[in-house]
Amino acid sequence: MLTALASQAGQLSEFLCSTIALVCNRLDSEVSPATSFLELRMDSLTFVSVLAQIEAVYDVEFQSNEMLDFLSADRVGELSRKISRVITDLQPR
Repeated sequence: MLTALASQAGQLSEFLCSTIALVCNRLDSEVSPATSFLELRMDSLTFVSVLAQIEAVYDVEFQSNEMLDFLSADRVGELSRKISRVITDLQPR
């Protein structure tokens, strides 16, 4: 089960990096888990569009308090970890 969770987290991280690269008009190679949101100059509307894409692909619906927590992430990897925790908590056990 831990291997499946790690695999899902890795897939989410990859998806998040490529989605952010796309909406920020960057090459995939320019966005990694270590990339800072300040470096990307990502505005809040773009951020929300990324979250909407994650909701659609992963069939989840984030609550407003979760989205506020996501906004506190400084780097792509931190956001990925926060989202992964929420998605994992939503999955039936």
